[in-house]
Amino acid sequence: MGFIGYYINKKNILSIIILLPILLLLAIESYGYFNAMIDSFPHHLLSFLVCFAIIILVVLNLFDKRLYKIITIIIVGLFCLIYYFKGGIINDEYETYRTLDSYEINFIGKIRVSSFSGTDEGNVEVITSTDEIHSIKVNGRRNGKYSFSIIDESENEYFFEYYYDNEIKSIVVNKK
Repeated sequence: MGFIGYYINKKNILSIIILLPILLLLAIESYGYFNAMIDSFPHHLLSFLVCFAIIILVVLNLFDKRLYKIITIIIVGLFCLIYYFKGGIINDEYETYRTLDSYEINFIGKIRVSSFSGTDEGNVEVITSTDEIHSIKVNGRRNGKYSFSIIDESENEYFFEYYYDNEIKSIVVNKK
């Protein structure tokens, strides 16, 4: 740590290289807190602001030369843009399997998915359909909300919606 502290105090390009991993980690955390804040405002507003402020304050107060401040802010800013457009390191997509027998719906015979809609890309497909068990596979994105309908052999139509609940960290499938 003494070696790192010595070279950080040099306040040169090597200082930028030493600080970049922690600044980029703070940028990733800031991005995560921002998404959490958007999902359930105002939760994580302070966490997002603190992470963002630490990046700015460290860069502005550590370096004496304006060029080093600008270089560091540009590198962190470019990283944030690339990270944002790539959707983050953690994959925002999910895929899970659900059985529909727990909804107390008496499907008659086999089922099929008849329609689908959503805010982003998503998909529902029937994996297993017998008289007793009906399993579906749902795909989506963590910030999306999707709806679909199921038609059984007697042409009864049932409407459902599903989404990823960040608080319980699971997919919620509801009958509409």
